[in-house]
Amino acid sequence: MRVMFEMVRGMRIMGRQFLLAFLIMFTLSFSGNALAGEEDATSEKEYLLEPQIVTADKQEKDAQDIPGSVSVISDVQVQDYNIISASDLFQRMPNLFMVKTGPTSGFTAVRGITSYMNGNPPLGIYVDDVYYPGADPNIFDVERVEVLRGPQGTLYGHNTEAGVINVITKQPQEEWHTSIGAGYGNYNTKDFLLSTGGALVEDTMSMRAFLKVKDTDGYFTNTANDSDDVDEQTQVDFRGTLRWTPTNKWDVRLTTGIENYSGNYAEFALLNDLEDHPHDVDVDFEGKNAKDGRSVALRASYDMGNMRFLSVTSHRYEDYDLDNDIDFTSSSSSISNLYIDQEKEITSQEVRLSSNNKNSPFKWVTGVYLFSEGNDEATLMEVVAPMTVNFKQKGKTDSRGASVFGQASYLFWDKLELTAGLRYDREKKDFDYKWDGGAMLLFADTSGESEKLFQAWLPKFAASYKFTDDFSAYASVARGSKSGGFNIHYNPGEPFDSEYNWSYEVGVKSRWLNNRLQADLAAFLIKWEDMQVQIPMSGSVYRVENAGKATSKGFEAELTARPLKGWEIIAGAAMTHSVFDEYDYSGDDLSGNRVPNVPGFSANLGTTYRFGNGFFLNAEYVRNSSFYWDVENTEQQDAYHIVNAKIGYEQDGYEVYAWGKNLTDTVYATRAFKSNGKWYGRAGDPLTFGVSCKVNF
Repeated sequence: MRVMFEMVRGMRIMGRQFLLAFLIMFTLSFSGNALAGEEDATSEKEYLLEPQIVTADKQEKDAQDIPGSVSVISDVQVQDYNIISASDLFQRMPNLFMVKTGPTSGFTAVRGITSYMNGNPPLGIYVDDVYYPGADPNIFDVERVEVLRGPQGTLYGHNTEAGVINVITKQPQEEWHTSIGAGYGNYNTKDFLLSTGGALVEDTMSMRAFLKVKDTDGYFTNTANDSDDVDEQTQVDFRGTLRWTPTNKWDVRLTTGIENYSGNYAEFALLNDLEDHPHDVDVDFEGKNAKDGRSVALRASYDMGNMRFLSVTSHRYEDYDLDNDIDFTSSSSSISNLYIDQEKEITSQEVRLSSNNKNSPFKWVTGVYLFSEGNDEATLMEVVAPMTVNFKQKGKTDSRGASVFGQASYLFWDKLELTAGLRYDREKKDFDYKWDGGAMLLFADTSGESEKLFQAWLPKFAASYKFTDDFSAYASVARGSKSGGFNIHYNPGEPFDSEYNWSYEVGVKSRWLNNRLQADLAAFLIKWEDMQVQIPMSGSVYRVENAGKATSKGFEAELTARPLKGWEIIAGAAMTHSVFDEYDYSGDDLSGNRVPNVPGFSANLGTTYRFGNGFFLNAEYVRNSSFYWDVENTEQQDAYHIVNAKIGYEQDGYEVYAWGKNLTDTVYATRAFKSNGKWYGRAGDPLTFGVSCKVNF
C-alpha cells in the first residue's frame, strides 16, 4: 500500500505541470490543424509522428507498446541537436545525468541511482548488442538511440540496475551512398567525417564504413606558464560493417570498430575560483589522457518461420592511460602526480530464440549469455615534496559469467497484455593484487589473491492495458543488480557484495490529434539495498563496502509534437527525490541525506523548424536544479541552464550549418570533490560555436 501511495502522490505532483505543457501543445496543434485542412493527403503525412520501432525488449516492437519508460532519439534528431557523445544525449533525457570527469570519461545517475568513480556502472551501454564498459561512448552514424529507464536485469543482466542505452547504428544497404563533411569552430576545433556504403554483390553482399576525425586546442589555460593546450585533444573513430545475405532467411553481419583518443589532461582547479576563472588551471605539468578502443562483432540471424534465431559473438578491448597532477598546483612545495593504466577486455557470446509471428498474441524470447572479462589496473602515485615517495598499486580481476534468461507476454482481447521474465546470473571473479613502495618501502611485497562467486535472480513483471489504439497504461515491478568486486586502494583483496534494487513503476502512453502529439508519463519508486559506498580512510584513500540503503522516487514526462508542417517540438521534465535510508559514513549517520550527483528537477525543451524549401532552424533549452556533490551534503552545484542553437540550409546534395552551444556562456561544474581539506572542480564547456558542411552523393 505504501508503494502505491508514493506512486499516486508522484503522479499528482507531476499532473499539474503535465497538464500545462499539454495545453500549450494542444493550442499549437489546434492552430496547425486549421492550416492542415488546406493541405492534400500527401503533405498531411508530414505532420504525423511515425511509429518508433525499437528492439528494447530484444524483439521489434513499437515503443508505445512496451510497458516501461522508453525514449527514442532518431538519426535526424541526433544530427539536428548535434549529439556526438553520451553526455550530449543525457542533456535531452529526463532523469538522466552524467558527472563528467574529463572529455571522454564520467559516471552516471539515472532516476537517482548513481555510482562513484570506481566500480561497475549502474547503466548498461550497448552498441548493436555489444556491451561497452565505458560510460561515455561517441554517438556517430546511428539509426536511433533507445534509452530504457529502470532495472533491465531480466534481458540484459547485471550492471543495468538503473537502465540501458541501446545504440543502433546504420547498416549496409543495396544503394551506394557517400557523404563527406567538415567543420570548424572556436578554440581551433576541426572535424572531418566520411561515410560510404552500398552493394558489393547485388542482393548478396554489401558494406558500410564511417570515419570521423576531430582535433581541438581545448579551452583550458595553465596560468603557471600561460599554455593554452593543457586539454588539447585528437579523436579518431572508425566503424566498418560487412553484410552477407546468402538467402532471404540468413542475415550475417561482421562489424569492426576503432576509437582512439589522445590529449593533455589538466582540467581541475579550486572550486571557489571557477566562477571568475572557470577554465584556468595551475599545474606543474599538462598531464595525459588517452584511450584506445577496439571491437569486433559477428551477428547472425536466421528466420525459422514462427521463430527467429540470433547469435551475437563479440570481443571488446579498451586501454586507458591517465597522468594527472593531483595536488592541482604548480607550487614546488607540494608535487603529487598520479599515473593510471587500465585495460579492459571482454569476450561474449549470446544466443537467442524469439517468436516471429507478429499476429500471434503470444510473444516470447529466451537465450543464453556467456562472457569472459579481464580488468587490469595499475596506479602509481609519485610524491616529490617534502620527500620523494613512489607507491604502486596493481590489481587484476578475471571474471567468468553465464546467464540464462526468458521473457514472455500474452495479449488478451487485444487490450490487456501481461509480461513476465526471469534471469539467472552467475559470475565468478578472481582478483590478484600487489603493492610496492610507499614511505620507507612500507608496503613492499604486499601481494595476494581473492576470489568470490556472485549470483542473482532478476525477475520482472508487467501489465499494460490499451484503452484505445492511442492511449494505454502500464504497471511494472523489476529487480536490478550491480556486480560486487574487490578493494584495491585499502585492505586489498577485501570483497564487497553486489547491490540490488526493486523498482515499481506506473505510467501512461498516449498519442493525440491524429498522431501529431505524443505524451508519455511515468512515476517510479525504487528501493536500493546492499548499496556499495565509498568510506574514506585517510587522505584520498577509501574502501568500498555494502553499507547503505536508499530510496528514490519521482516521475518523468515527455512530449513530442508536430503542430505545423516542418515544425517539431520535443520536451521533457523530471523530478527525483533520492535519499539515504541507512548510511554509516566513517562513523557519521547520514540517514536522510540526499544521494549526491542527482538533480531534483531537470527539464529540456527543443524545437526544429524546416521551411522555405531547405532552410533549417533549431533551438534548445536545458535546465538542471541544484544538487549535492558529496554524501555529507556540504557542497552543492547551483541550478543552471544551457541554451543551444543551430541554423542552416539543406538540399539533397549538400548541407551547411552554423551552430552554437551554451550561448549564454553559463558557468557550472561537471565534477567536484574534496581533497586534503580543499574543494576542486572541473568547469563545463564554455560558449562554443562553429560552422559545418556536408556533401552527399
